[in-house]
Amino acid sequence: MTVTLYPCGRGHRCVQASIDPDTRERHPARTPHTFCDTDAEHIAQTIRDLPVVYRELREVYGDQPQGAADDVRVHTSKVDPSIPVREDLDALLTEIETTVFAYEDRVRQVLGMGPAPRVSWAHRAARVEQACTLLAGRVVVLTDLPMEWMAIDGSHDERGGLDAGLDLLDVHRRADRAGGKQPARYVVPVVCPACHLPAGVTREAGKDGATCMCGYVIGEDEYRKLTAELADVAKAV
Repeated sequence: MTVTLYPCGRGHRCVQASIDPDTRERHPARTPHTFCDTDAEHIAQTIRDLPVVYRELREVYGDQPQGAADDVRVHTSKVDPSIPVREDLDALLTEIETTVFAYEDRVRQVLGMGPAPRVSWAHRAARVEQACTLLAGRVVVLTDLPMEWMAIDGSHDERGGLDAGLDLLDVHRRADRAGGKQPARYVVPVVCPACHLPAGVTREAGKDGATCMCGYVIGEDEYRKLTAELADVAKAV
């Protein structure tokens, strides 16, 4: 049986992307699913970390639930009760909840599971963690969802598995930065000396060296050597 292969949904950001030696253009790996295996696992790891980021964001938000009724948030600033609630964080927390729960509902439908319980704000962090555990454990089901009309954070449009993976990556990235946990990182065009995969090496703003998704840490001297070799190759073309 012939298996149809498609470009990985992360496009030029695909971890397994190949680089054309002539044009330096990045071509995503081809896969029978929406995302290649490596990017699917990256999405799963991101989903597993999302409850941690969500809780940290709640701490930054200054929220201390006081046994509130369902869907009622009680805010008290840890510093000064007179400090106004940060509406940007409130909106981001809501977006995380609605995004996670909306895709959880769809995955539960595919798996023939009943609807998820709806809980009060005081117990919302635990529900986010439960939902993310299901989504990360069934990441292929999640990212292969067919297109279907969905309502997420006030918008209503067709969304499928590609949107699911990209939406969850995006909301995690923005929540991570809003919580102040992770400085900006960017992909650098060097090949990891350990795993030899292109497009898996990232460099943190303001820090020496770089890190590959495989876990290998590239020191600053080694990083400069790799970039110098890239420059030599570019000059020779």
